Amino acid sequence: MGLIKYLKHLVSSNSGARNPAEQIDEALRLIAAGNLLEDAGSAKNALELYAKAVDLAPKLARAHINHGNALKALGDFELALQSYATAMKCDPTSAGAHFNTGNTLAACNRREAALSAYQRAIELNPNFVEARIARAVVLQDLGRLDAAI
Repeated sequence: MGLIKYLKHLVSSNSGARNPAEQIDEALRLIAAGNLLEDAGSAKNALELYAKAVDLAPKLARAHINHGNALKALGDFELALQSYATAMKCDPTSAGAHFNTGNTLAACNRREAALSAYQRAIELNPNFVEARIARAVVLQDLGRLDAAI
């Protein structure tokens, strides 16, 4: 059995969560399986699992972030941004949601908006090195080298 079939079988055979704690646990399992699929180059299959995770735990920011990441990988930037916005509503302190928003905005050449998203991620997590680097790259692209340092 291939990886994709195995993960889908594993996830479907463990479904049926009843209470909120079980639903969150099941959503986290779906996210983990989706991450494996994405790492294996199957964003489309990962997206299916992330969508199920969102359905099971609609207030779990991590589910929306992963959903957005798969959408971005598939080229659907606007829906990815919507997923990140939902993640921020679920958890306004999610530096990851702001960072991924910045990445998606930068990919859409919406650099000023990307800078704001990166800045917010850094405010929420001052040690977020990837956000600092991404912010510096955008500043460099904009010719604002002094601010990039």
